[in-house]
Amino acid sequence: MNILHISTILATVFNEMPLIYILMAIITALVVWLIIENINSRKNLLWYGEKPGVINTKSVNKLPFIALYYDFSYELVGMNEMAESHFTNLNLKDALYADTLDKTFNNKNLLNYLDELIVKEKPQDFELAIITNTVESHYKANMLISAGEKTHGKLIIIILHDINELKNANNRLKEELVENQKRLSQVALEAKASEEQKTELEKAFKHSSKHHIQLQKALLENERQRKQLQEAVELINIQKEELKQANEEIKHHARMKEIFFANTSHEIRTPLNAILGFTNLLIKMDPTKTQYNYLRNIKASGDNLLIVLNDILDFSKIEAGKMSFEQISFLVTEQMEFLFNTMKVKADEKSISIKQNISPEIPEVLIGDPTRLNQILINLIGNSIKFTDNGGIIELIISEKKRTGNQVQVKFEVKDNGIGIAKEKISTIFNSFTQAENETTRKYGGTGLGLAIVKQLIELQDGEIFVKSEVNKGSTFTFFLTFTVGNFSSIQKQASLTKNVIDNPDDIWLLIAEDNKINQQLAVDTIKSWEDSINIDIAGNGKEAVELIEKNNYHIVFMDIQMPEMDGIEATKYIRANLPNHKKQMPIIAMTAHALKNEKDLFIEIGMDDYISKPFAPEILTQKIAYYTQKDIQDTVKKGEKIKSIADILDKKQSELKTYAPQTKQGNFKYIDISYLEKIYKGDYKRIKKILQMYIDSVQTEVDEIDEAYKSRNYKVLQAKAHALKPKMTYLGCTDLFENAKKIEQTLKQNDDPKPLTGDVKNLTSTWPKVAEEINIFINS
Repeated sequence: MNILHISTILATVFNEMPLIYILMAIITALVVWLIIENINSRKNLLWYGEKPGVINTKSVNKLPFIALYYDFSYELVGMNEMAESHFTNLNLKDALYADTLDKTFNNKNLLNYLDELIVKEKPQDFELAIITNTVESHYKANMLISAGEKTHGKLIIIILHDINELKNANNRLKEELVENQKRLSQVALEAKASEEQKTELEKAFKHSSKHHIQLQKALLENERQRKQLQEAVELINIQKEELKQANEEIKHHARMKEIFFANTSHEIRTPLNAILGFTNLLIKMDPTKTQYNYLRNIKASGDNLLIVLNDILDFSKIEAGKMSFEQISFLVTEQMEFLFNTMKVKADEKSISIKQNISPEIPEVLIGDPTRLNQILINLIGNSIKFTDNGGIIELIISEKKRTGNQVQVKFEVKDNGIGIAKEKISTIFNSFTQAENETTRKYGGTGLGLAIVKQLIELQDGEIFVKSEVNKGSTFTFFLTFTVGNFSSIQKQASLTKNVIDNPDDIWLLIAEDNKINQQLAVDTIKSWEDSINIDIAGNGKEAVELIEKNNYHIVFMDIQMPEMDGIEATKYIRANLPNHKKQMPIIAMTAHALKNEKDLFIEIGMDDYISKPFAPEILTQKIAYYTQKDIQDTVKKGEKIKSIADILDKKQSELKTYAPQTKQGNFKYIDISYLEKIYKGDYKRIKKILQMYIDSVQTEVDEIDEAYKSRNYKVLQAKAHALKPKMTYLGCTDLFENAKKIEQTLKQNDDPKPLTGDVKNLTSTWPKVAEEINIFINS
């Protein structure tokens, strides 16, 4: 067989066998050759002497292992480079040279291994460890004897393998062997079944082509979706821009609506101001009984119209997010008394019985917004009166739901036995401009805003409202509001800040800037009916007002806001900027029918001192005159300095209350504050002292009974006595003792454990004698 023939055969074989199998066979042959070479090189490297346990140190130095050389006294005489590096990194090199072999390494059989090696020159395999305070290293050790050195003779050679590294290397080697075996097996299988593999490869190729086509389709679909997403984003941006424009239009409409309400308010309030004002003046002129009844009906109609107007304006405020709430102290019983006096007039017209039930647990003084609370209750009770037939019953129940610290959640219930509300209509009664039935508006009147405003006023104060009702049986409206618990010392009334009389009225000059003739006459008549000697000038607009102020000296200017030629705001700015010092700071009081937004803040900001709304209450108008004509106020004006308004004084008083010390007109006391009794009895100290003497005669006995009940563990009596003591401590202004009695009662309601009561009972018994001493001082003063 010639070379050409052999080449032909090989070419035929190569053509038949796939290239991948040829490559795999070559790679396998190379791997086998490398393994054999590696084994041979290791055999050459580990050159042994004539005996099995003998090795040359030069050979050891070539090994990639840690090697230590000891003489037969077990002292270290050297180490290879790998050992140098290893033990230097562990900071153990000096320690190895300092101690003998048996002291350096930990192994209880180490000396036995050494004996076996030295006597029989038999290599030893075992594990060693070096353990110090800072290092703990474990090794696989091989112990051999060298063939003999020129300098040291025979040596004990210890070859160390780091166990972790050895395990890792062993695992890697095993993995390589397993992988190689798999590859060899695979190659063998592929060599035996080349045709089958070829067929499989062809199938795989076809399958791959199919996946390639699917991938191309997926990419096309992805591109289509990307375009759709881009179109969606563009559409969203267009809609966003449209929404922005719509929002601007909504804001514009909201502003226009506010302007409309403001103008409407002004146009309605101006004639209404005249109607109510002149009606009040006529009522004071001693009319006949028939005339009085007519005037009272006119006033009632005007008041109802004012309520409707206020409902619309309040609703507008709420929608615009301009509704604000005060945080002032008020007396609960007094507030409810005013409310019932107001509502009783309407209830009496229909012979409706109106009752109230205030739980004794309710603190007498609360901090919140009494005006809005009054507005809520007037709406609810007013609805009950409107929708309850003659002879019906309405009840207001006020109780405490829960108390947390100085916060108390109060439950209000308004019950009636009126016409009721159908179940399917209950969900709509709180909607704006809605009443339960269409014929309700025709029969009973109203805007349908009352309950909508009530609901929003409650929810804006983080409260809740619910209703239960049954047709022809009545309704119960329940709502919850949270207040801060106040004290009697925090009760301050604006009316108490000024006396409602003035000295030397003949010397007082007022300027009223008002363009409406009727309102001019009404303001003059109202002031004159209170104090006829006051001098009053009239300006028909802001320009006339400025001219009069430049010529004359006035104590107060009442400035209407909407006037022709120059309005009140422009006139005020001009006065503050251009007139001499003794005139530019004169009191300017805004007098306007506007009732939207934060008008007061706006008027104060542009330079006015105070604000009075039209239609105004006569007592408020006269009170402001009395305050701003005081000598100290007018002296401040003459100096060209800014005066303090009534609101400023109220704010100052409110801040002073935080450090308020109990006191009365009769002197200062540490434990008692009888200002509430002074208020109740209107300064009648004879009656106050009589009440206090009754307390002296009875409270000590009650305190003794509390102490005795506590000691005898009669908790039922203890709770009852503590409950009875609370209102007495309230009237005396003894806040600490009130809190002690309250804690005793509440603790016993929750459980029968007397342990938390020790301090409260002790404080009651020890403090009351000091309270009684101060009461006696007051009685004998």
